[in-house]
Amino acid sequence: MRVDSVPTVEIKKPSFTLGVCSVAHFVNDGLDMALPVILPLLVSRYNLTLFEAGMILTCYSATSVFSQPLIGYLSDLTGYKKIYLASGLILMGLSLFSIQFANSLILIFPLTFLAGLGFSIYHPISMSVINTVYVERRGFGLGIHGLGGSLGRGVYPAILGVLLATYGLSGSLLLTSATGLLAGVLALNLPCWGGAGVSRGSIVTSINLIILVGSIFLFRTVFYSGIISFTPTFLVRDLKLDLASAGISTSLILIFGVVSQPVGGYFSDKFGRRNVLALSCLFMGLFLIIFLATPYPISLVALSISGFWMFLGFPLPYAVIGDHVPEESLSTSLGLISGFSGVGSMIGPMLVGRLGDLFGLGNGMLAASSFALVSAALSILLPRPSRR
Repeated sequence: MRVDSVPTVEIKKPSFTLGVCSVAHFVNDGLDMALPVILPLLVSRYNLTLFEAGMILTCYSATSVFSQPLIGYLSDLTGYKKIYLASGLILMGLSLFSIQFANSLILIFPLTFLAGLGFSIYHPISMSVINTVYVERRGFGLGIHGLGGSLGRGVYPAILGVLLATYGLSGSLLLTSATGLLAGVLALNLPCWGGAGVSRGSIVTSINLIILVGSIFLFRTVFYSGIISFTPTFLVRDLKLDLASAGISTSLILIFGVVSQPVGGYFSDKFGRRNVLALSCLFMGLFLIIFLATPYPISLVALSISGFWMFLGFPLPYAVIGDHVPEESLSTSLGLISGFSGVGSMIGPMLVGRLGDLFGLGNGMLAASSFALVSAALSILLPRPSRR
């Protein structure tokens, strides 16, 4: 049975917290698209194979496997949520900016590792904050919060693509440092949470649910990271688009998340998390298959619909945990499922990149669709929300 405790937090309107987190989410997830957008240039500059390109993205994602559970635990223990959020945003922006100064592939790896560390801090903490202030309407709150992230993912590739084509790597990455710093300063205006300790007992009793939700998240993320990481490269190499067009096309794919995350959150409040999440996983895989089987530019419609379904289900694993885990262990539990997602982020780019080298990038992306279908099947096993 889920029991919600009263949060030890400064009294501010939930809408203020949601607004600040949504803007920070816009920047955090927008910056997450920087590496895929600049990847074609890195491949050309360093004469990389697709597998080596995938290794760059895997290095970026590797930090989240251990850092998200740890940061979630520390934020539950200390209550310094806004400090962690600000530090992660600033670290991510500066690390991405510094990639332009690397003169070899070996030097890119530590910078992408640090950028990934900054990125991995955000989600378990921000999702616990939204879960706490929107107890009765978690799906709605997480959906609106997700809107900010989807808008960032939709806007950044277009801007970065145009800047990259016009000013080169240094001009495009200047955007990452500036927006990361500004978002970090904004996050410091969030309320202060008191450290209430971590309920280890609640984590133990919820471990089966955490493993199930984490597994769904893992398979979803293998699909998502494998597809999104190589979409700009696929558009440039296979469909012969220029960098600016590939960036704009990627933005068109991702912008549908602006609509779909609030829709998914709202309908999950009304009709249940597992039903909406299962449909999201199923249709994102099916429309990806249609995209690969359809000629350009009509194929972009199918890929955009796949993107709609990808993001429709994004906030729902977090909402499932919020439905069942007490607040004092919420960041820790969300960090654990985000760690599962981090494993998926490591596997996806390497898998699609390796299969792309062996069988063609389109076939590598096609293979990733099987992970979406597996996550749809696992979603049916989710429990119904506990009644408060």
